[in-house]
Amino acid sequence: MSLLVVNCLIATLFVGLQHSACVGAEGITIYDAENSPLYLDPTAPIQQRVDDLMSKMTVPEKIAQLAAIYYKASLGNYNGTGVGWTKFPGTAEERNALQRDMMESSRLHLPIVFTSESLHSSVENGTVFPMPVLQGCTWNTTLVHRIASVIALEASSVGVDVGLTPVLNMFTDPSLSLCLS
Repeated sequence: MSLLVVNCLIATLFVGLQHSACVGAEGITIYDAENSPLYLDPTAPIQQRVDDLMSKMTVPEKIAQLAAIYYKASLGNYNGTGVGWTKFPGTAEERNALQRDMMESSRLHLPIVFTSESLHSSVENGTVFPMPVLQGCTWNTTLVHRIASVIALEASSVGVDVGLTPVLNMFTDPSLSLCLS
């Protein structure tokens, strides 16, 4: 594997290990001090946890951690290898149910990192702000910072781990897609 792929894999696992439980989820017990492997021990140093986990993962499981699956129907067909990233499903309850299913079905009980497009909103029924290019037209950095803070608060309140923002899109042809991002 290339150095870039290895670094991406370690970053994905680090985020996953930091968020190894569901938001407010009950009934998920993945760590038992007497019987669990080192990588599930939240008190162990991160490097030791990553080393332990990497030594236990198969190549397909490592590749799966780099995968981003954006449709719930596809998640069920992942053959127990786990999934690195997925689009946030909408509510904390849906997130927790999906997290529980994936952690129970994968051999190593790895959590999913939930992502959300966070350019101008982040969650279902959340506040929707103008697109970033329009925010930039205000030249008001305080306002843009406050908008980002609201988006981050709403996203974290329902369990989004990673907001996919900001986007730097230096387009030269406005007919190309995503020019508003």
